[in-house]
Amino acid sequence: EALLKLLQGAPQELALDAQMIGLGVSADDFEELVWRGARLLRQADCVSNGFAAVLQQVDALPLGDGLWWLHSEQTVKRPGLAFVTPDKPMRYLGQPLSGLFCLASLGEAHQALLERLCALLIEGRGHELGRATSSRAVLEVLGGELPADWPSARITLANAHGLHARPAKILAQLAKSFDGEIRVRIVDGQESAVSAKSLSKLLSLGARRGQVLEFVAEPAIAGDALPAILAAIEEG
Repeated sequence: EALLKLLQGAPQELALDAQMIGLGVSADDFEELVWRGARLLRQADCVSNGFAAVLQQVDALPLGDGLWWLHSEQTVKRPGLAFVTPDKPMRYLGQPLSGLFCLASLGEAHQALLERLCALLIEGRGHELGRATSSRAVLEVLGGELPADWPSARITLANAHGLHARPAKILAQLAKSFDGEIRVRIVDGQESAVSAKSLSKLLSLGARRGQVLEFVAEPAIAGDALPAILAAIEEG
């Protein structure tokens, strides 16, 4: 009901694409996760400086399945929605926090999105968002603008010990130096792609010597990120 009360105002197009999704972002607490979401909205020119501070003053709405919601109309230039998930288990006000929606509200641009989200929660599928491993998966659920197939590159893991702690840490640090999403999976493996920026998720792959890793990156950074990552892996 709290979500449905937001359905009011004049229609405008809601900004929601791959650039508005941040999965496995580095955050130590709820406030930092809010800042991450607000930053995506600022980069998309949906809000002015100070939107993060505005959201910090808003009471967050728990949606269930570890999902939380924040919204405000203050400092909004155009309507947009950001969705961020933390890189490690997190709790807020005694409840699980697996994903946070930050809405730059203006008119009723978010009406269709909220209707889809309400239906998803009613069906008990909210966990699909908190566990999503790609922005495409999130956008498919929410009805956002789907990205075209992102550039990819493959490399055979030659390190005798596989992707263990030291090379995984170096890889995560390198991936974090690029301002965009980078994901990796084991070709022919059973696991979904994970964020290359998360050390814990890289280690969870359990990649062994001889296995082929496939990296995908957002087009804006792929030209620089993919060659750098392949070079780092070749160096061991």
